[in-house]
Amino acid sequence: MTGPEHYREAERLLTLADYHDDPDRRAAAQVHATLALGAATAMAAPVDGETAGLNVEEYDAWRAAVEGKPAPARTLTVYRASHDPIVMGLYTTAAKARKHCETDERRSWPTGTRLSFDWIEDEKDGVAELVVVAGQNEESTTGYTVTSLKVAAEYDPEADA
Repeated sequence: MTGPEHYREAERLLTLADYHDDPDRRAAAQVHATLALGAATAMAAPVDGETAGLNVEEYDAWRAAVEGKPAPARTLTVYRASHDPIVMGLYTTAAKARKHCETDERRSWPTGTRLSFDWIEDEKDGVAELVVVAGQNEESTTGYTVTSLKVAAEYDPEADA
């Protein structure tokens, strides 16, 4: 169960416990509330080693749970690491996809070359491009990209219309 799902279950069990004066349900509600709190606390920790806090999907799920609204449809974001047209892999975080690209690029240079990497991100299309500076040279493109991809949880016939 996710944190918001534990929260919803805690509220459901607590309502039943109060209605039926049931200490076992009250105890089960407490367990779910504790798990929801643990999940919410964990969300503040860095997930990908770079950013802390809730992403948009997690925030929406918590907000809906707290407001008693239906859970939003889950979406999954994956990050595709590519070099020109060749897909190198899919990753759960942008940081891991970028590390793959940087490691590959580093291998193409002689050992000991001082490299400085930067990512130029186009927020409209979710593509980040790796650029490199070797020593005192100018910045140059590498052909490596990381693309943010949303994975559909189910088929949407309206999307094809």
